[in-house]
Amino acid sequence: MSVSSLNLNAKEQPGYAANKMNIRSRFLIAIISIALVVLLLFGSIAYHIAKDTSEQKEVAILQEDIKHAAKTLSRQKNNEEYLNFLRQLHGSHAYIFVFRDLKGNVIPSKLSILPSDADIDQLFSSIGPPSTSVRSGIIEINEQRYPWASAPLADKELELLMIHRPEIAITPIFETIAARLIIAGIIIIWIAVWAALILAAIISRRIQAHNAELQYRASHDDLTQLPNRSLLHQRTEKALAAASLRDQELALLVMDLDRFKEINDTLGHHVGDELLMQVSCRISAVLRSSDTVARLGGDEFALLLPDTNVENAIACVERISQVLDKPFNISAQEITASFSIGIAMFPQHGKDLESLLKYADIAMYQAKQNGAGYSVYDAEHDSYTLQRLSLARELRAAIEENQLTLYYQPKIDILTARINGVEALVRWQHPEHGIIPPDEFISIAEQNGLIDSLTYWVIEAAIKQCHAWGESGMNIKVAINLSARNLHNTSLPGWIEGRLKQYGLAAGMLELELTENAIMVDISCATRLLNQLSRLGIPLSIDDFGTGMSSLAYLSRLPVSKLKIDRSFVMNMTDDENNHLIVRSTIDLAHNLGYQVIAEGVETIEALNLLKQLSCDCAQGYFFTPPLPVEKLEAWLKDNGWKILSTPATSIYSQANKPDTKLNFN
Repeated sequence: MSVSSLNLNAKEQPGYAANKMNIRSRFLIAIISIALVVLLLFGSIAYHIAKDTSEQKEVAILQEDIKHAAKTLSRQKNNEEYLNFLRQLHGSHAYIFVFRDLKGNVIPSKLSILPSDADIDQLFSSIGPPSTSVRSGIIEINEQRYPWASAPLADKELELLMIHRPEIAITPIFETIAARLIIAGIIIIWIAVWAALILAAIISRRIQAHNAELQYRASHDDLTQLPNRSLLHQRTEKALAAASLRDQELALLVMDLDRFKEINDTLGHHVGDELLMQVSCRISAVLRSSDTVARLGGDEFALLLPDTNVENAIACVERISQVLDKPFNISAQEITASFSIGIAMFPQHGKDLESLLKYADIAMYQAKQNGAGYSVYDAEHDSYTLQRLSLARELRAAIEENQLTLYYQPKIDILTARINGVEALVRWQHPEHGIIPPDEFISIAEQNGLIDSLTYWVIEAAIKQCHAWGESGMNIKVAINLSARNLHNTSLPGWIEGRLKQYGLAAGMLELELTENAIMVDISCATRLLNQLSRLGIPLSIDDFGTGMSSLAYLSRLPVSKLKIDRSFVMNMTDDENNHLIVRSTIDLAHNLGYQVIAEGVETIEALNLLKQLSCDCAQGYFFTPPLPVEKLEAWLKDNGWKILSTPATSIYSQANKPDTKLNFN
């Protein structure tokens, strides 16, 4: 399933078509309204221009006509006939002709009928007294405009006035402008309609794209572009409804990347982000188009597989495993990513999203515990896993409220039968569940970001106890285990140095142990941190050696001085020739590289005798004593007088007459 297939179709959004039509209608109305307003303004201006032009035209015509008429009337005797001719020429009612004498008195004439709506006194007062020259102009009376012209009749001592009636003063030029105005208006409206449609379409598409982008961002993860929890919820609800209707199964998977925090802390968040993007692409490539992979947050993903049974869900996990097993090339570095997946099925395990997510999450924690990579939800382990989830919430308070305590297990020098030091092992004194061993809460601390706080508590408590023993005259070295996640804490060496100075304790009294696998997680980061700790004078040792994929030749580059052989080899070496060979080879090679060797898991006198024959340096295990709290350890030390037994060191290894003799110190 490609990322592009996850886009929402904006055209399928409710109300999209109605909104689109609404936008177009509004734009069309707005543009047409603007066009009409422009047209009205243009028409008004054109009207006034036409009117003024028409009046000026009329004045000019009147002035020419009045000159010709005055010249003709000056030579003719029958003025009435000529004026009647002029009147017929210009229209029977359009013009008024008036004779005035030199004093301004109107000379009665059949053609001198003035308009009834005009104020005669105002008309003639505006024109003024007769003049000996040709004149013309426009007079406005009672909101009516009268174009007029006058010319003298020199031989007859008269003045001829020619006045245009305003109500019928429509000339061809006005008609022409009005016609052109109508044509221009039609063109403007036509252009406006098309402009409105085009603009509405453009803006509608932009709004559509913007809304689609907002919808996409609201339903997808910004980094990986995968659906987020919200979109997963929508698709799961639809898939559940379809599965119920068709009587189908459905799988919901929750996936978590292992060691992702270490990658972020060591290589930087940009590398972690790139890893998440590449992981999401690889997962999407092996899913069906109907499947959904979503990012829930951080390094946690969810996969929705409709119409899928348990076998097909497991097959999907195997395909994911195949593509994720290949190294990721990021910033010129090859990074491997492991994962844990929990599988929950509908309807067997749950019938709604919340239940399926919860059970898939529980199954994922089960997968982390058994190291199988994936796990199908099993109700039999439900209470155990729920208890782990509850412990994760309570562990932080346990650290802050000192619900933790340290147990100590001695490490015995095989040659002298004296104590070489002790290993501090943390226990959780839970107010309800009693003593909780570290195997049950160390991983919880690592997965919930509490491992540094837990490590700080253990180191300070051990240093404090070592200081107290020194004050009482017992110089006992204390060894502490570090987690792989502690290797990314660059402030750890400085913090330890500060605590050693605070309690006045020599650095050599504190020993730090790291498992082989923890070192190999990020060898470069481990080397830097171990070099810093070594420069402080703190002895370092490799714990659980033999369980990883490294070699002593490779680990010899590290500033470590001790090596602890894993108990799985020591416990069975008297009966298993292969284990015997592994232990012997490891001791020889370690000694050649300058390491001291400590054997864990010593439970029988036969194992102890064999280790002595192989020249192993130290032994640790239940043959001597299990881990003990401070009070019981001090009593054990007092009873043994700093020796394992009161008998000489040369004879303590022949106490048992039967093979596999075990000493129980419970």
